[in-house]
Amino acid sequence: MLPEKLSNDLCSLVPGQDRPTFTVEMHFDKKGQMIRKDFYPSLINSNERMTYTSVRKILVDKDRDERGKYDYLLESLENMEELCEILRDKRIKRGSLDFDLPEPEVLLDIQGRPGAIIKAERNLAHMVIEEFMIAANEAVASHLENIGLPSIYRVHEKPDPYKLDELKPIFNSFGLHYKKSDAGTFQSLINKIKGSVEESLLNILLLRSLKQAKYSTENSGHFGLASESYTHFTSPIRRYPDLVVHRILRDSLVKSKFSKEKREYFEKLLPEIAAHSSKTERAADEAEREIINAMRVWFMKDKIGDEYEGIVSNISSHGLKIQLKDFFVEGFLHVSYMPDDYYRFDEKNYRLIGRRKNKTFTIGKEVNVRIERVNIEDREISLGLV
Repeated sequence: MLPEKLSNDLCSLVPGQDRPTFTVEMHFDKKGQMIRKDFYPSLINSNERMTYTSVRKILVDKDRDERGKYDYLLESLENMEELCEILRDKRIKRGSLDFDLPEPEVLLDIQGRPGAIIKAERNLAHMVIEEFMIAANEAVASHLENIGLPSIYRVHEKPDPYKLDELKPIFNSFGLHYKKSDAGTFQSLINKIKGSVEESLLNILLLRSLKQAKYSTENSGHFGLASESYTHFTSPIRRYPDLVVHRILRDSLVKSKFSKEKREYFEKLLPEIAAHSSKTERAADEAEREIINAMRVWFMKDKIGDEYEGIVSNISSHGLKIQLKDFFVEGFLHVSYMPDDYYRFDEKNYRLIGRRKNKTFTIGKEVNVRIERVNIEDREISLGLV
């Protein structure tokens, strides 16, 4: 995010204060079909600055106190919930991938040290915002494409069939067999594992097999969202491409502004912006992963010798990756720390199996482990089998 003065104040909605914005106004029928869309600069003066937790209490928990506090907004919030469900069902039916992957949330103490690492909550309130953002992004992308203006698209290529082939042994070990390695197989597998103990672990493996989304001046569609035309329009305080799309859209509203010179200017500049934005996005994602990993080992450094329950999240010939149940933290259990047997990797059935006792470890299996070593420099957590 940008400095807090910008991201949390000047560029953010504050109740009772005017904020210059760019609005996409969309009208939907009862089936979720967009029947009208308008784009215009606007001023927003918001009533409330609500949290995801508060909206969840209103819509999901039916909390009496919360509903009483925001009684004048109940009808609007319930309409939002209804539209969200319609749009989401429509998106899933057209082939959009419905990954529900947990993300880590680091809770800091008053001294700025990690006090806990948990799974970040994702509830109905988050889904409402996600669906409306997707709808707005698609509306803008299709509009600019239809009027023939140069723009930046968010594209996501179809998966490489060979990547999905590599996952066959893992899914076969769970009785999930598939012949085709194509786009349709992804949603089929996601539906089959939904609600299972291994759901999040197998979803992560599927996600890793996909190509990365990127910015491009050529619209090749978005595979993950099953969208023919998609861009990033909705978060200018976080992403530069959104701001660029805002500028193009703003100029498109006044035909005299989009002169031949302006078109040539954008056509020359946008490929460089798209490539640079994709590159810096990768760097930002990597930096975030590094910070989370650093926080994880820092949090676990004084827990050497402690025992925890965990779940096998990945397997190799060297050992097991274990996701702890108490914290959203992964460690590695090397075969050398499994002294009860000599274990070999059964690649066909994707499991570790003991030579003498035939004890097996598969993805999703529950195990008890001990924290043996925490290497802060290498950001590694070594586990032992209890």
